[in-house]
Amino acid sequence: MPYLRVALLLLAAAVVLHSVRALLSLQSNIRKAKASGLNYIIGPCSPFWIPWTMNAGWLMPILTKMGRLFPFQAWLVAATPEADFRYGHSIYAAQGEAYLAVSPFNILLLTDSPQVIHQITHQRERFPKNSSVYAVMEQFGPNVLSTEGAQWRMHRKVMAVNFNEKNAALVWRESIGQTQGLLEQWVSQTENRPLPGQEERRPQYVGGHMLDPKTITSLETDTMRLTLHIISYVGFGVTLKWPGVESKKSTDPRAEKYSSEEPMGDHTMTLLQSLASLLEYLFVVLLIPEWLSSILPIKALKVAAEANKNYVQYMNEILDERLDDICHNVQRNDEGMDLIGKLAHTYHESQDPLKKYTLDPKLPQLSRSDILGNIFIMMVAGHETTANALHFLIVHLAANPEAQRLLAADLDRIVGDSDPREWDYEDLLTPLLGSYAGACMNEILRIMPAITLIPKIVGDTGPQSISMNGATHVLPPGTEILLSAAAAAKHPGHWPSQASRISEAAHDLDDFVPQRWFASNAPGGHGRHGSSASSSDEDGLAVGGSTTSAGLFRPVRGSFVPFSDGPRSCLGRRIAQVEVIAALAVIFQKYSVELAVDEWATDVQVASMSADKKREVYKCAQAKFLETMKGARSVVTLKLHGGHVPVRFVKRGRERFLNVMG
Repeated sequence: MPYLRVALLLLAAAVVLHSVRALLSLQSNIRKAKASGLNYIIGPCSPFWIPWTMNAGWLMPILTKMGRLFPFQAWLVAATPEADFRYGHSIYAAQGEAYLAVSPFNILLLTDSPQVIHQITHQRERFPKNSSVYAVMEQFGPNVLSTEGAQWRMHRKVMAVNFNEKNAALVWRESIGQTQGLLEQWVSQTENRPLPGQEERRPQYVGGHMLDPKTITSLETDTMRLTLHIISYVGFGVTLKWPGVESKKSTDPRAEKYSSEEPMGDHTMTLLQSLASLLEYLFVVLLIPEWLSSILPIKALKVAAEANKNYVQYMNEILDERLDDICHNVQRNDEGMDLIGKLAHTYHESQDPLKKYTLDPKLPQLSRSDILGNIFIMMVAGHETTANALHFLIVHLAANPEAQRLLAADLDRIVGDSDPREWDYEDLLTPLLGSYAGACMNEILRIMPAITLIPKIVGDTGPQSISMNGATHVLPPGTEILLSAAAAAKHPGHWPSQASRISEAAHDLDDFVPQRWFASNAPGGHGRHGSSASSSDEDGLAVGGSTTSAGLFRPVRGSFVPFSDGPRSCLGRRIAQVEVIAALAVIFQKYSVELAVDEWATDVQVASMSADKKREVYKCAQAKFLETMKGARSVVTLKLHGGHVPVRFVKRGRERFLNVMG
């Protein structure tokens, strides 16, 4: 008992000591916040403290009902999961375009001010990335995303040379071919026409409703697989096939195990399975130690561990093959970007004793773990973000018949009925990016950005200042920063808008309205002709070389940052644009997509409906779509995470609903 008493006393003393330290820290942080001149809110912890975010779902209703008994109600709004995605600019309209969330041991700046966002993203030395947020992404090695300072410059230099127009043209061609393969999967399902080797589909029970076998509920996983196919080819020279669709074979016999539909050698998963499972269970892989995953009897942990093991083995095998080819002067005939091969060349030169002492000391030198780390980041960033954009774009077009009709009209004008396999990158990319297709892509990136909040920090070297609306504000060292890409893109002061046709809102900035990108006059922006090529290119809005997209609205700098901005902006921006635009053109050249209405009517019932009844049913599907979109949340990127929007693909002219909707 004396030991128990001592233990309890020590515990009580620790609690008291921590409480005193927390109170003193809070008082100090409040003084610093007041000195900054910015508005601030006080809370018990950072709105993004992991224990809070993990329990906010059940705690928030309780704390909200407490009213004034919980003295941090303003903080509670900011601490709502996905607050910036859900509420957009309204939080900042109430608290200020840049405000501080103050808590014990933490000061956090949140902003949707384009002026502040532009300052911070273009002053990398003063406002570096918050490396603590990205440390977990070094699971497979340091990389261009997770590093800072001289190490980042080395990674950036080595990686950047691979993202050029020549390789973008390769992505264009591969995106077209792979999208044709995926489109055949979708169309065959909607037409109830199994492809060779596929079994006839049966009705499926999904989300509490029986769905017709013609209805597609796998858009999210399908677009994920599409971008995996593209990245595997351009990154590794590996061709992955669609079921029942013939594709080209690699000239390298060693490549068979990478494209095989069954595991080969001592692998227990195919390359595609390992990649897909690794990305599906990414947070499990990143946060839970491998030894713990191997002993806990949880299926998700077992699958994650198996995927991780297979993925690492595949990557090491590919890297070893490239290094072996270099040592034996073997020239590869495959045409992909082969990023891993180019990184292997850089690594080999730094290790070659005949060259090691003659190399320019400023030449970047990668380690083996650096190569694997950058390949992993390319897979995550280049795969999931692009797949999400395409997935969200397809379902938004299905829910917006007018936008889909305008897209089809522009595609008719630009590509007509020509064979996609003959589409030329240099001839077509610029017109497409400057057309309604480009407007659709920009609009989905505006309302559904892959990364809703961009983390930065004030370094330890000293306080840093920001300017906003003519005033200067000083931020203390260690201040964490979150730049709201989601809210900045819905700031009424910087975007063309009108009253919403969907809700009762005074503006339509929460709505998918591609037409806004053709606005000639808009608050704070450059209109349709006012931005320079160099400026727009950094924003991800350029449409090819030095040619700007004269037909599209150009937002004020800092208000549209789906690829971040400044020196740390996304290296793969151009590649992502090419993938999305190519896929969009292939899909909608000859096909339309409609929301499935299985929940409200059968095919037989739809066939006998009047136009008014069809509109009524489709409006039900549109309402369900809007509710589903509200459930999007960020884990690595913003996605539905289990939710789905059922659709059907039909040949143009055979639509059941699009042509009767306004």
